[in-house]
Amino acid sequence: MEPIIFADLVLEVCHAGGAGPLALGGAVAGYRRFADAVEAEARFPYAIFGVASPGEWETGIGWLDGEGLLAREPVASSADGAAVDFSVGEKHVALTPTADWLAQIVGHGHGVGDVDGLDAALAAGVAATDALASDVAALGAAQAGQQDSIDALAGGLAVQADAIAAVEAGLAGKQAASADLSAIAAAGTAAFGRGVLTQGDAAAARAYIGAGTSSAAGTVTSVDGSGGTTGLTLTGGPVSVSGTLTLGGTLALAHGGTGASDAAGARAALGLGSAATHASGDYLASTGGTVTGVVTVDTTSATGAAQVNAMANNFAQCTVISYRSSIATHCNFVGQAAYGTLAAPEQIGAANVSLFELSSRPWTGSAFGQQARIVFSSTSAHSPTNLGIYASIDLTADGSTTRTQVARFDAGTGVTVTGIVRPDADNSRTLGEAARRWSVVYAGTGTINTSDARDKVDVGAPDEALLDAWGGAAWRRYRFADAVAAKGADARWHMGMVAQETRDVIDGVLGAGAAVRWGLVCHDAWDAEDEARDADGALVRPGRAAGDRWGLRYDECLALEAMWLRREIARLTARVTALEMAHAAE
Repeated sequence: MEPIIFADLVLEVCHAGGAGPLALGGAVAGYRRFADAVEAEARFPYAIFGVASPGEWETGIGWLDGEGLLAREPVASSADGAAVDFSVGEKHVALTPTADWLAQIVGHGHGVGDVDGLDAALAAGVAATDALASDVAALGAAQAGQQDSIDALAGGLAVQADAIAAVEAGLAGKQAASADLSAIAAAGTAAFGRGVLTQGDAAAARAYIGAGTSSAAGTVTSVDGSGGTTGLTLTGGPVSVSGTLTLGGTLALAHGGTGASDAAGARAALGLGSAATHASGDYLASTGGTVTGVVTVDTTSATGAAQVNAMANNFAQCTVISYRSSIATHCNFVGQAAYGTLAAPEQIGAANVSLFELSSRPWTGSAFGQQARIVFSSTSAHSPTNLGIYASIDLTADGSTTRTQVARFDAGTGVTVTGIVRPDADNSRTLGEAARRWSVVYAGTGTINTSDARDKVDVGAPDEALLDAWGGAAWRRYRFADAVAAKGADARWHMGMVAQETRDVIDGVLGAGAAVRWGLVCHDAWDAEDEARDADGALVRPGRAAGDRWGLRYDECLALEAMWLRREIARLTARVTALEMAHAAE
């Protein structure tokens, strides 16, 4: 077995995650790095404990692999002894004896061959194992005998079940026959029943019971439905009428009728007013009124298009109110668009075809002009596998009569604007947030930060204690954990600083919270958020877990780096000048 290496004062910070080898992030102030204390591949005891996630911990034997990563063989952990799948975030890694290793040393104390009675104990274990094997074999033989008995019993039960089924079938036949005989006997006990039974054929039976001379199909030619408006009640199967059904009176609303004898009375009873006497086109071309339901107009004809234009010009206000108790769509304005005809529609065959449009047409002085609109258009010719649609907003600037597209929304290319994007108030909105960051910003020039003297107070020289503390801050090379997870060895290297390291250096000299107060680092946290879906189940906003993140204000850090360099250069210059003057005086 390879020897276990020990070293003093080895403690590093780690921000990587996962259940495999971990990238170490540098020594904690006052301690050494693993790479400075042990050689590559040398085995040593370690302990990992989460700072950002305190419930995650692990102890075991580890070593530094060829890439300088901490390889792990866990002995005990918060994952029941298995390798912990650490969350990305701050954790500390120490070189220290584990409790398991110390327990073995204290409880053992000598080689295995020196343990008294070990050989006898092993021999007794072998004998016990042989006896257990004999017992298992005997138990198997007994179970086989029981299975034969069970199979024989199942066969006997199957024979009994067949006999019972045959008896039940015979009883069912007898019961059916008995019911038929009982019915005939009941009919025969009355004089009218005996008369029916004595008729020679079906026609004579119909005549006897008063069914007239109707056909064998049972057509009823007349029904006396006396009883006023109480209605006629029919039970049983459906009633079919091939001709006209005439009611001598009226059938009330409560019994499925209109309670009237003419169309006007029926509309009044049903509360329809005069709406049922007009076609949809009458409302489209009129200057007022209310339409309940769906209005369909065929715009492939000149008349239909004129009706739609008349409607657009005549309505001063259109209000739609919907009351529902479900999450389904409430108000839905639908524009169905196709090439071809109403009877034979075809798919849109070109790009930039306006499919649905909401427009504003103010009076220009001589006509109604289209000065603003929201349009849904085809991105290209449609096919069974391509139904691309984009939306655009066209507006007219103040002092102009020319309509201009100000924004386009495309599922493939995103949002395109033709003007300035600005917040509603000065210095009041952020671009993105801690849990929803922009990945890359492409710009022709850099950002302009406020530096007006009128916006600043407490202006003075840099704090010497801060400069002294900054001298301990370290610049690092690193790779991002999500990039390594996605690209592996192809993930790019970056140069910069680690926020937690910078925080610890500054706070270690100036006190807790100093790095945040000086504006060098920042800490953001966010709550958990459930995903959101629309009425059709489509994902509108993905969910997220609660979390936090440390960040650096690089503009502040680089400014402080420049101040520190200026001071160091000035000190070196002063030393060189003193040496030159001393040399000149000799």
